[in-house]
Amino acid sequence: MSAAAVPEWLAAEVAALSGAARAGRLPHALLIHEAPGAGGDWLAHFAAQLALCERAAEAPCGSCTACRRVLAWQHPDLTRVAPLEDSRQIRIEQLRDLAAELALTSHAGGYKVGILTPATR
Repeated sequence: MSAAAVPEWLAAEVAALSGAARAGRLPHALLIHEAPGAGGDWLAHFAAQLALCERAAEAPCGSCTACRRVLAWQHPDLTRVAPLEDSRQIRIEQLRDLAAELALTSHAGGYKVGILTPATR
């Protein structure tokens, strides 16, 4: 995701995440709490691309295979969990499946990323 594509109101968060990644201190988990439509999904997707980019010094570069696969939601180390069908809640089976997936070794030899959306009480 290019710098031009960063929503203005998320610039500080993007800078903090990018700095942490460059310093090798990317957190193991993020809780992104925002109002619906305020950019939380975009920020989660950015963090996934940041973690999975093949060019750590330029992450996210947006042009490597990993970045393109994350943008298309087709990266094997990226799992998105959302309510099924007409449900408004994420089912416990989905969380068990996510936990099992995240426990496996990464396909690309790096991070594995799981995104739960929406994650409400």
